[in-house]
Amino acid sequence: MYLVFQSNKMSAQKGMPLNREEVMGLLELVAATPVVYSKGTNAASNRMKEAAWIQITEKFNSLISTNPRKPEQLRLKWENLKKGARKRSHRIAMNYKLQTRGGRPEFIPPDEVLDKVSDILGESIDGSVVQFVGEGVENMGEPMEEIGYQEEPVVGMPFTQESSDNSESQPQPSASNSNFFCNTENEGKQKSKTLSYRLKESVIRRNNAIAQYYETKKRNEEELFQLQKRKLELELSQKNGISEKSN
Repeated sequence: MYLVFQSNKMSAQKGMPLNREEVMGLLELVAATPVVYSKGTNAASNRMKEAAWIQITEKFNSLISTNPRKPEQLRLKWENLKKGARKRSHRIAMNYKLQTRGGRPEFIPPDEVLDKVSDILGESIDGSVVQFVGEGVENMGEPMEEIGYQEEPVVGMPFTQESSDNSESQPQPSASNSNFFCNTENEGKQKSKTLSYRLKESVIRRNNAIAQYYETKKRNEEELFQLQKRKLELELSQKNGISEKSN
C-alpha cells in the first residue's frame, strides 16, 4: 500500500506543469547555454547537449524549482516552447503581410514567454532564423562542432638552426601564419558584430509589426464606432421624423 502511494505521488510530481516563474527561470538558463539551442547534430554536439541539460537541470532544481525535475522534462518543455514561439512568429508575420495588403489582421495577444524564446532562437518577424556562432553548417559535410568545446590544433612553426655552433634557436612564426591568425581573429569579431546587429534588427522588426498591428486594430475599432454612431443617429432622426408627421 505504501509503495502504491509513493508511486502515485511521484507520478503526480512528474506531471506537474511548470509555473510562469519556473518557465522564465528555465529560459534564463537556456539563454546562458548556447550549446543547447545550436544546430549541431553530430555525435559530439549531441553529447555536449546532453551534458548541458544535466547542468541546467541541476541549477534549475537548486535555484528555481521546489519540485525536482529531470533533464528529459526540461528538455521537452524547451522543445514545446520552441514550437509555440515559431508558430506565433509565423502568425505575426502573416498578420504583417495581411496588413500591408489592406486586409484585417487577427488579434494576437502579447506573450512575454514566447517572445523570450524567439529572442533566444534569433528568429525574425519574417520567419528567418539568425544563425549563432557554433551552429552546424549545412551542405558542407559533417556539421561543425560548437566553438568553445573544440580542442585547439597544434600548429607547427618553422624555425632556423645556427650551423656554426649547433645551437637551437627559438621557433619564429612565419608571415603567412601571422596573417592567418590575424585574419581569423578579425573574421570572428566581424561575425560577432554581424550576429548582434541581425539579432537586434529582427527584434526591432517584430516589435514594429506588433505595434503596427495594434495601431491598425485601434483604427478599425474607431471606424467601427463611428459607423455605429452614425447608424444610431440616422435611426433616431428617422424615428423623430415619423413622430412629427404623425402629430
